Amino acid sequence: MRAITAIFVLSVTLYTTQIDMHNRDLNRVEFFSKEDMAGPHHLSKGEHILRNETKSDYDDINDVLELYNIKKYIDNGLFLKSWNSDDVLDFKKKAIEYGRIVGQFMSAINDKNVIPYFNQILHGYIDSFWEVTNNQKYFKQISPLQITSILSNEPHLIHTIILHKDIVAHYNNVIRDFLLTYSQSAEILLSAYEVKRDFNHKEIFLPRSLSIQDKENIISNYLDSGDVNLNYVELIQNARNKNDFKISDKIRLKAKRLHKSETEKIFEERGNNSGLKYGVSISFPEKAPKIKEGSLDNLDAYYS
Repeated sequence: MRAITAIFVLSVTLYTTQIDMHNRDLNRVEFFSKEDMAGPHHLSKGEHILRNETKSDYDDINDVLELYNIKKYIDNGLFLKSWNSDDVLDFKKKAIEYGRIVGQFMSAINDKNVIPYFNQILHGYIDSFWEVTNNQKYFKQISPLQITSILSNEPHLIHTIILHKDIVAHYNNVIRDFLLTYSQSAEILLSAYEVKRDFNHKEIFLPRSLSIQDKENIISNYLDSGDVNLNYVELIQNARNKNDFKISDKIRLKAKRLHKSETEKIFEERGNNSGLKYGVSISFPEKAPKIKEGSLDNLDAYYS
């Protein structure tokens, strides 16, 4: 039973960077947001690429996705202070060229090569791959069978995929079928409907074929699973019914009883200790079996 301090659980549920099947390369350029303070650092790492001539042909998908990330910096008007006006003008032209290279490479991805290419993608470029695939509609070249295979190998990728409206719409039935059996689907639903939005919130898109009954079944199965987060259990019992998301009184009662019984267990495990100790420990293991894992030892929360 997972009982983790709410401030941590609810703020990072959809933060999906723990991908254990993909290598990392900290020397690569990554774009996070226009406001991210790491922008100058990453632009510095990509300056040598901007100053060199582009290649006539690319065979490494990571090189191409790196160009895409550099282009995002330029397109957002983010430049190094050391660049003069001629540099900026030249790099803007380069960014246009990078867009052509990215489009040419990604348009050649299809059922025959998508899995080998995807397996080569570095940790930091997974999000970029899905972003380009969604925005340029390259998903039309990839069959539902391949998406099923990718999700089967890396289930946690669903947290990234559901951030892309057109991909979700195109693979509607595949994603519905996946969510019906995925252990964290209830937390995805609650994050979509109940968790308060912060300033950098990313909208979640659910498949249209996922019915109200499907959603309630997901919630009910989650409560029966024996691997729940008490913060989400509390959300279930207090959730407000909406047009497309409803929780029956029976399910609410189940959540209320579960929350009560597990909370009592936590205090029983504390015993009669007069001292009150609490804390939070966060770790980032390289080969984690799950995208997130938590445990509670008295009032010490451990989150990986």
